Amino acid sequence: MANLFGELFKKPADISSELEKQIDFDEITGENPPVEFMYGTSDFKKEQVLREYYKVKESISNHKNINKLITIDTIYRYNGFEGIEIGIFLTNTTENPVELYAMNLGLFNEDGIPIRQKYLDFKGEITINPNSSLYYEILFENVHVQMENVNLKVGFLDTEELKVSYIKELNVDSAVSKSLSEEVKDFLREKFFDIPQIRHGEISLDPILAIGREDGINVIILARNASDRDVTLNSIPIKICMKEDLPIYVGNLNFNEDSIILNSDKCKLLNISVNQEFVPVNIVKDYIYKLKIGK
Repeated sequence: MANLFGELFKKPADISSELEKQIDFDEITGENPPVEFMYGTSDFKKEQVLREYYKVKESISNHKNINKLITIDTIYRYNGFEGIEIGIFLTNTTENPVELYAMNLGLFNEDGIPIRQKYLDFKGEITINPNSSLYYEILFENVHVQMENVNLKVGFLDTEELKVSYIKELNVDSAVSKSLSEEVKDFLREKFFDIPQIRHGEISLDPILAIGREDGINVIILARNASDRDVTLNSIPIKICMKEDLPIYVGNLNFNEDSIILNSDKCKLLNISVNQEFVPVNIVKDYIYKLKIGK
């Protein structure tokens, strides 16, 4: 998009003549916009960039055949006082949200030779939605080229520095037994709203409930496996407290010979009882205790 800034600084008359061609902003600001922007990007610039997105949309779609997680498309170049500014689309070609951490990018000439590098660290603060693109601008300091050289492109200088993590959507409802009453199912689903997102490769144990019974404390834990392998749970360290954070039980839930197999990309709802004999105070029936994983 070599002439982006020419577009941005058009005369009002030029802009008015193109009003009929403007992009529908419902598409930009809807729930699933095709392109995401950094905070502070003006609506007018969004419109210009979105037009360019549709010009390169076909090539972006073709990236899916390359089996890459993140792809880069260069759309404009601008020579500034400090160097050359490049606008790129970072596209998530997967079906899951991707968090950006670090990447080592290079500015390549028409022969594919890198002439400058740029290390970016997003610290996981930027997420690209599934099959969506993020528009991002990069300044390569102290680089000045003839603008007719339209073959400059940004690409990955190496993949060793590429650090991303994608969020997995596991079907937690599958962990709820169909035999439970609708009231209990609704209660559990409400609890599931509070659990954090899980990333690819992670295994998570989420405290759901600890409630007093006549003979002990009933503990419910949601186990999630977002890794590519099955895992075996032999024990889980927990802490049970009164609402005032006074601990009344610190120990391990041991499964002994009944180890729990948690399959890849699956969830299980664990229902375990801590007997009264292991709790140094009298258990209050139906009292909701605080449950923490770990000691």
